[in-house]
Amino acid sequence: MKVSIVTPTLVVDEALMDARVSVARQLRDVEIEHLIVIDDRAAVLPLGVRNGNVETYFLHNANEKGPGGARNTALDRVSGDFVFFLDADDIWRDDYLDGVLRVFAEQPNVHCVSVAGLSFGEQISRPRVNIPVLADGMISRHCVAWNPVGCPSGFSYRRDGKTIDIRFKNAVYFQDLIFYLELMSLGASFWRHRDMFFWYRKSQGQLTSIVSPEKVLASEATVHECLDEWRTSGLSAREAFVASVQIRRLSAARLRRRDHIGTLLLCMLAPAWVLGQARRMVENIRIGRQAIERSAVAGNPVAIAR
Repeated sequence: MKVSIVTPTLVVDEALMDARVSVARQLRDVEIEHLIVIDDRAAVLPLGVRNGNVETYFLHNANEKGPGGARNTALDRVSGDFVFFLDADDIWRDDYLDGVLRVFAEQPNVHCVSVAGLSFGEQISRPRVNIPVLADGMISRHCVAWNPVGCPSGFSYRRDGKTIDIRFKNAVYFQDLIFYLELMSLGASFWRHRDMFFWYRKSQGQLTSIVSPEKVLASEATVHECLDEWRTSGLSAREAFVASVQIRRLSAARLRRRDHIGTLLLCMLAPAWVLGQARRMVENIRIGRQAIERSAVAGNPVAIAR
């Protein structure tokens, strides 16, 4: 099973190097076709290099297209059987690819696999789960509609007849949720892998680190345009409505506003969302009480980051 890895970035820095090193540390029996790094600004990029068992290609976007457009540049070039996303400032556990590929091998009807991230960084005193906690196994379509998938660094998909032509829409924000919803509208199935995680952090290398109200509102409008289209094709009216409510909440949060009505409405429409958030709180309390040492975790950031 050949793997293509897609990494958008704004800067070629030490955080990106940490991400590349975490890829090179993956178990040797995983066949990595290539790691494609897409720089979203007009910078001088390194030549293609080999890092361990991984061939890395650096591509330009020519102009700033945002994270979705940057990933599309890579998706036009991928050739692996599976596509894995890894943001430039995130890190994988050493056995990440092996664990996720095992799910794909054991579940031939699964198109997409999602894992949680554990936050770390200068402002983080201990790891914290960054997405709602779901049970291990198939994620229901109703759950996908309110996006328990989260950051693309924990997302991968099988390239087949349903997914091979899919690309990100032209939206600076929420482009990952649009991508997941389009996969669902095409009939793709999602799996949550509870035994695997990645290390998640925020830095200036993220393409969405600066919030522009105009871009947030334009991206929200793009989501609803897509929902209107998919409501007549692959999404049920309820799934589209749940996604609409969630995207309005996320948009308000980006603009540092509170959407209490949307939150209450989502609680009524999606009890699994409430349960997932409650489980995340319990899990974070457990992590805090156990005072997990990052150096004791396989593939931890301390062993990789400078």
